[in-house]
Amino acid sequence: MTRGRELPKAWRPLPLLGLWLLAGVALSAVTGHVRDWFDMTDELRYERLAISIARSHSLVPRIHGVDVQSFSQLYPLLIAPIFAHGTAPHDVHAAHVLNAWIMTSACIPAYLLARRVLARRWSYLVALLSVLMPWIIYSTMLMTEVAAYPAFLWGLYAIHRTTVRPSVRADVIALLGLALAFSGRTELLVLVFVPPPAIAAYEIGRATGSDRVARLKAGLGNAVSAHRLLSATYVVLVVAGIAADLAGKLSGVVGVYGVYAQNNTLFPAGMIGSLATHVAVLAMGLGVLPFLLGAAWLLAGIARPDGSAERHALACTSGFAMLAVIFQGTNFDVRYTGFVHDRFLLYLTPPILIAMCCALEAPRRLRFALGFVTAVAICGFATGSFPMFTWKQFPTLTQDSPMSGILRAIVNVVGSLTAARVSLAIATGVLAVGFALLALRVRPARLAPAVAAFAVLTMSVVTVETFSHFFRVNGWSGRPVTSSQVDAFDWIDQAAGPRASVAEIPYLVSSDYFISEGTWRDLEFWNKSVVRDVLDPGGDAYAYTGIWFPKLDLSLDPTTGRANMSPTSLIAVSDKDTRFQLAGEGIGSSGDIRLVRAAMPWRAQWISFGLYDDGWTKPGVTARFRIFPSPGQTHAEIRVFAFAVHPADGVTSQPVHLVSNLARWSGNASDTGTIVSQLKVCVPASGYTEIRVSTPRSVEIPVEQSEPSTQSRRGGVFFGETALADEVDGRCGS
Repeated sequence: MTRGRELPKAWRPLPLLGLWLLAGVALSAVTGHVRDWFDMTDELRYERLAISIARSHSLVPRIHGVDVQSFSQLYPLLIAPIFAHGTAPHDVHAAHVLNAWIMTSACIPAYLLARRVLARRWSYLVALLSVLMPWIIYSTMLMTEVAAYPAFLWGLYAIHRTTVRPSVRADVIALLGLALAFSGRTELLVLVFVPPPAIAAYEIGRATGSDRVARLKAGLGNAVSAHRLLSATYVVLVVAGIAADLAGKLSGVVGVYGVYAQNNTLFPAGMIGSLATHVAVLAMGLGVLPFLLGAAWLLAGIARPDGSAERHALACTSGFAMLAVIFQGTNFDVRYTGFVHDRFLLYLTPPILIAMCCALEAPRRLRFALGFVTAVAICGFATGSFPMFTWKQFPTLTQDSPMSGILRAIVNVVGSLTAARVSLAIATGVLAVGFALLALRVRPARLAPAVAAFAVLTMSVVTVETFSHFFRVNGWSGRPVTSSQVDAFDWIDQAAGPRASVAEIPYLVSSDYFISEGTWRDLEFWNKSVVRDVLDPGGDAYAYTGIWFPKLDLSLDPTTGRANMSPTSLIAVSDKDTRFQLAGEGIGSSGDIRLVRAAMPWRAQWISFGLYDDGWTKPGVTARFRIFPSPGQTHAEIRVFAFAVHPADGVTSQPVHLVSNLARWSGNASDTGTIVSQLKVCVPASGYTEIRVSTPRSVEIPVEQSEPSTQSRRGGVFFGETALADEVDGRCGS
């Protein structure tokens, strides 16, 4: 596997570019079938950042007109040209095609890194397997992993290059590589911690001296003197980090993820066990044996150089990168998630595969390291935490852990999680022992092709099964990922134009919280014109897009109905909203969402008081609908207030009384059907009038629909729809 005779420089790129071309064509043929989102709200966030770049021509991350701390701008920048024109369904489809080309470009830095230590044919094997891996599934999503994967490899390549051939130029390129990786994904800030120990270990390992202390001093001295620029940069970074920490701003380095960086504990309880589980899950994605060999070679190579400067540098840089990435992913998962996010680990695939190829040249050197890595993986499979919701509870592939789908497949074959644990642990041990025995009897020249074939076979099977799972089950949107019905979801852009400005005022559209959540997320994802998210000041119950998306807090003057803001002239509202209704003219609708041209400045037609936030009347409370005059109204007018009510399930008769200044309505709501009726009211030219609602009896009613809850409560009836008709029914007394 040693490096062979070099081809003329003019010819070197052609086979590699050909491999990228074939990989890009093949993968884009697959991703081109994906037409829907899969991971909310991540995909929505990066779509919005891309649209912002396309429209503002600025790299400043901005969502809903507000600057946000999102430093992973590489991927939004790459797809921004696609979102400059056209409609969202078309652009999302085109982005999926582009994803395939961006992510498969990782084969180029993977090959270049491999070529520094391997012969050409083995370097091409690494390049091939770098795209024939299960985590290439992220090319079907608008996710930072698409660009972060090749960016990480370019950064690692630059670190290796400056480690083995230090110079000011190489140090500059390494720093640029670190910046590129960080811009690809904030998580990859962890790569910053790799050069100091990697370069130090490399220099110490190659230093000469009479004893260990002398070699240690010489190695550390060489590390500093050979990398003066890099050393000075790290001194500045350390000083800046200390200053930021003292000022309480260090967590801001990771942007919106700073909330996770506060009160960080390096070794939280359960860290060691979870680390083993992370190792096991990563091994499963790489076919187990390739990981065991690669990880063992990296760990052994850090301390025991095998004579080649290039290979020792690879062991140091990739070895510390492996430790850093696994440690960071484990630390985060232990503190916040409780399960393995193997999406954090995908970047290690090429360096581990390169190390595997190196290991096959001298497999007997790995006895102790191979035993250690195998033991860790076996412990991970045997004792690790695999929550049921990741692999059994939901049929859809877990977006943070594609390997959970493989675990599900194994459980389906062997019958239970316990059997799967035992099977994986035994298989890991058998593969390691079997390889060790073969290494004693078979020459490396014959053993290497067999192991390479095994790697191609197992990784192909895992990758195919991951894609099969992805396509055969509905996505998290509840639709097939190939669904063409999304072409109708851009109805607001079709009505107002994709460059219009529309504010959405989310509210429930269903008694099922997740249907309401999905509806409003779809509205923004598929309509570029939805540029503001407005919340009622009563709380964030309908903040369906979460903390990552800036919100505007709307407040209404209870005496005049005037709003504290008027961000857009167009608004998207739920026709089931029982909190308030802004004055305006309806210009379109889809399902339970209406597009309204609001009267400017914003003002309410009516505001409700005394209802639960989701429209149920409260026990012993007289609810009120306060109605204000229309804009420009000069005299008292008769308006019609329409409503629809029903009681809780199992209630056969629930008295309801509505009284206005002009009429009265009484009825008995029953769970046999919804009562739809209307009431006339005289609305004055100034001030307001009220409709009073009473439900003398209270019963147990459903838990709040604004968010999943198990708290019980009591109430009367549910107002499913409330609306003030646009038509005027004549004049009335003032």
